[in-house]
Amino acid sequence: LIMVNHVNIRQQIERIGVQNMRYSKSQQIEKFTQALERLQSQIRERIDLNMIVVSPHGYVDVPEQNIRIFDHFVPMEMINITIGAGALKQIIPFPGKTHQSHLRHVSPIPNVKIYYTAKNIGDMPPWYFYRKSDIVPDLVIIATPGYAIYTEDERKQIPRPSETIRHTGLSGYNNEYPDMLGLFLAFGPLFRSGMRKGPANLVDIYELMCSILRLDCPPSFGNLTNIDDVFVEDALPTMKTMLIEDDAHSVPSTHIYICFPVFLLLRIQYLFL
Repeated sequence: LIMVNHVNIRQQIERIGVQNMRYSKSQQIEKFTQALERLQSQIRERIDLNMIVVSPHGYVDVPEQNIRIFDHFVPMEMINITIGAGALKQIIPFPGKTHQSHLRHVSPIPNVKIYYTAKNIGDMPPWYFYRKSDIVPDLVIIATPGYAIYTEDERKQIPRPSETIRHTGLSGYNNEYPDMLGLFLAFGPLFRSGMRKGPANLVDIYELMCSILRLDCPPSFGNLTNIDDVFVEDALPTMKTMLIEDDAHSVPSTHIYICFPVFLLLRIQYLFL
């Protein structure tokens, strides 16, 4: 198993934005493409090497005029602390001020919406899988794709505004939004050639990786059967057997090379194999 997280491409998109990346000549992307081509050549010569390329999410450009400052819309004396910046922000009001804080900005911040996360009164969209817990407060605000929300008060923001970079390209929006869809590429003897599949969940790809490597991974909401049609016919029985075998810690004969480039130049909503 070899895993590579290509952070340079992600950082470049965040810095200059998606549109500029489309029309710029990025040395990082050229080098990454060349590396993939070399690996593809090796895969064709071997029977035990597979490669998976995953971009977990896309990015959206946020122009300067679409930035919203939380302090300009909500009385900060009601707020204890705000956490996060960009697409999503968590709000922790002072005791007794939660409902008042909610009512104060149900709609006053353009292109930004506030949600309750509490179990019985929560109105958070289900696709976020985001509910009140030990680490999630009662109130969460989410920006419309293409907009961002920031706090300027140094005393009431984590991380501090002076330490926060306002990126041009942002992620963290609704994963149903087309520009938020990621990318999955797979090559090798385990995978069907020339197949193009509809959108899949990352939790299912996680299960796929665990099954290929025969790893006893922590439980998730993923299900291999949601994505097992990407395998060649001969590999399916083996993959299904792996799900029920007791010796999940055994070392497999199949190797896998996984790259996490974390970039998206085009709106991609399919799996390519």
